[in-house]
Amino acid sequence: MLLAAPAGAQASESAAQILASFQALCMADPLDFAKNDQKATEQHFMLAQNMSSQPDESGFYTRSKSYGVMATPPYELVLNDTHGPRGDFKSCGIRANEADAADFRAELIKTMKLGKPVSEAVSGDGIYRHTVWAVSGFTLTFSDKSPQNAKQGVRLLLSNKPL
Repeated sequence: MLLAAPAGAQASESAAQILASFQALCMADPLDFAKNDQKATEQHFMLAQNMSSQPDESGFYTRSKSYGVMATPPYELVLNDTHGPRGDFKSCGIRANEADAADFRAELIKTMKLGKPVSEAVSGDGIYRHTVWAVSGFTLTFSDKSPQNAKQGVRLLLSNKPL
């Protein structure tokens, strides 16, 4: 006997799984690059990109890593830590190109009990819609490609400052 779950149930389940990963990886130790990097390494995520610069004479530097995660749907963990002339920018996020954007957004709002966003805007190039909430002193930015009528692809980013 075959049991089939409605497509909406599968989409909701995958959105919940990605969101649970985001919470475990990015919210448990908010914006601690070293701890988040260690979690990714311990979970045997595949390092996709590793960019860093040595501090210059002013002490400014940038560190950025991304890890591929083989899940259903697959996603990427993205970490950033920058110290520069305009201050520090730290972020931790998840990018999932195959995730259903509307379903993920609904799950995000429900799970994290998000109210009215601080802002919603379309990117300058018209590709992304960015929705921003203030969460526990941090900025939470959800981005999708809805201006292009794309149904799939999301990015969720926790940062210490708005983008």
